[in-house]
Amino acid sequence: MDVNVYKRDGSPFYWMKWYFSGKLHRQSTKTKNLKKANLIAKDKEQELLRHAGISGVAKIPFKEMMEQVLLDYKANGRKSFHIAELKVKILYAYFREDTKIVDITERNIQEYVSYRLTKCKNQKKEPIRPATVNRELQLLKRGFSILHQRKMIGAVPTIQLLREDNIRKGFFEHWEFLKLMEKASEHIKPLVTFMYFTGWRFSEVVNITWDMVDIDNGVITIPPGMTKNKKGRHYYMPDNILEMIRDIWSKRVERIRINESAPDYVFTNKNYTDRIKDIRSAWENSCKRAGLNGKLKHDFRRTAARNYVRAGVPQRVAQELLGHQTASIFSRYNIVSDQDLRDAVKKQMEYMNNQTKNRPIEIPPEGFREWEPMIKKMNENYEKEHQEGIKYLREKYENVVEVDKEGKVKVLQGEGFPNETDKNLHEK
Repeated sequence: MDVNVYKRDGSPFYWMKWYFSGKLHRQSTKTKNLKKANLIAKDKEQELLRHAGISGVAKIPFKEMMEQVLLDYKANGRKSFHIAELKVKILYAYFREDTKIVDITERNIQEYVSYRLTKCKNQKKEPIRPATVNRELQLLKRGFSILHQRKMIGAVPTIQLLREDNIRKGFFEHWEFLKLMEKASEHIKPLVTFMYFTGWRFSEVVNITWDMVDIDNGVITIPPGMTKNKKGRHYYMPDNILEMIRDIWSKRVERIRINESAPDYVFTNKNYTDRIKDIRSAWENSCKRAGLNGKLKHDFRRTAARNYVRAGVPQRVAQELLGHQTASIFSRYNIVSDQDLRDAVKKQMEYMNNQTKNRPIEIPPEGFREWEPMIKKMNENYEKEHQEGIKYLREKYENVVEVDKEGKVKVLQGEGFPNETDKNLHEK
């Protein structure tokens, strides 16, 4: 933030002018002495810098701040370093390399976000997505954070990231994978097969070297630092993968025998000169021939996660096999397909149909049965007849029978009742 001194027409004093937050400001020095005016301007400059939360020695140009970000990425071995370089160039194009960081305000950043979302297109001539803008904003945040940690600035502007709704949900059904293998370019078939069954990242697979492969024990071990989560990983190869790896190894041995090139990488380019670095063209052409336009290599990762779950593999184990650091990330990859939804509805209908076929006889709730009044009347009549029968026996056979409180009749003497009617009444 520079404060310049100038002579203003119609005024006996020197004046100062500066830009802050995109606006021009002017103020009189109230002195006719140029030397004193320059000192006053210097003090004003320091005041403005302090007001912005930046020390006087930190009038850092934007380019210098972003160079610190790239150095930080490189020092920490970030695999996204080259992508960060490209995004920094995009930031330079808007903010300009020589812009002082004090002039990059929250309002400027919001204007940048609006510009990227409304005015810019990607390589496919589509609008820039919020996720893309967020990656650029994260570089800005990192730059200000580095300067703040080094006590070069006293405050960091608030940079709010956009909401991202473009989480990919693609996956491969097994028949789609088989169709792809029929049409895929020959030199990428082993790589594609390995990625489909393991779900490992492309950057991990193409960097597998033969010293990581133990063919005798059927296991591949990638060391810590080579994976995204910085943890090592083991893969115990099933028969089909082990057979494929043995075939690749045999071809390599033969090339060495006849003094031809044989890189240390397992998955090599079609000329056998180096590892596979980029298969975008071969991938897109293979998918097009197979009628699978729009499929991504990363869809294999989601597919493997779903297949592990369907096969009954515990989530913790599947998470370890795929190299997911948290359960929340794994759950994003465990995709539910349309077929899963159809199967769920089908199972529901089978269950409901089975319930209908074996439906028990349901008794309507009390008070709603049509026959309830009739049953109640029958019970009342039975109780009335029972009491009348007991009364009759007591009166007629006072010395012959005994009737207890529960209405049970006991013959006290003789062989019983003198007539058959009274005997039947007693039995009832």
